[in-house]
Amino acid sequence: MNLEAIDQLLQVNSIYNTPTTSDNQLFKQAMQVCYEWHLAHNPSFANLNLPLDEPIPVRLFKQINLSTVQDAPSFSSSGTSGQTTQITIDANTMQRIFAAQVKMFDYWQVLDQRPANFLILAPNPQLFKEA
Repeated sequence: MNLEAIDQLLQVNSIYNTPTTSDNQLFKQAMQVCYEWHLAHNPSFANLNLPLDEPIPVRLFKQINLSTVQDAPSFSSSGTSGQTTQITIDANTMQRIFAAQVKMFDYWQVLDQRPANFLILAPNPQLFKEA
């Protein structure tokens, strides 16, 4: 299965601009590739018989293990509803997430190449005046 459409989607230059017809088509192709990959590799997902254009309710992930990835790091959701969900992310997906984050940080000009021992993601205090 060719996952190229997913990687092409990450190459969209202006992530906050209104999507073009080409961007929308690329998004649909990437979603189709993801959908088909999960159908082929995850019997639990395939048994749901969900159409591609139908959103998956979040609560379903709390009720059924829909992880397609095996032998990869798992994280737990915050469990704000009282029930946590295991989230498993493979190395390729983690690299894609990181690439998307770098694009966002670059766009907002919060990316700095200077070494640091910490990272703070908070509003700029200079933008707010005390009441």
